[in-house]
Amino acid sequence: MNRLALLACATALLAGPAVAQSVTVRYGDIDLGTETGARVMLARVGDAARRVCGPSPVVADVGRYEAYRDCLHATVRKAVADLNAPLVTTAYAGRGSGGQSLAAVGEAR
Repeated sequence: MNRLALLACATALLAGPAVAQSVTVRYGDIDLGTETGARVMLARVGDAARRVCGPSPVVADVGRYEAYRDCLHATVRKAVADLNAPLVTTAYAGRGSGGQSLAAVGEAR
């Protein structure tokens, strides 16, 4: 079974020392050679990034929200690079363009 481990260090979101969180994303059931499979994988990576980065703080807490968003971006970026699947990379590169908001893709880009 194919698996990808996502790791995030949630230092900025915590009042204490850095805490590393890890989530495994399984993708043996997805064909990463199709656009649909790439989008499904990217959605799974986004979901996993939200789990490792912790709960989203309220937007009014700008500093914590920006740290959370940065964690999501860095985690997804690294996972996509580690996966090294061309269509997933292409789908990831297209997120945020064409008016798609981060929320539309689970805040993960």
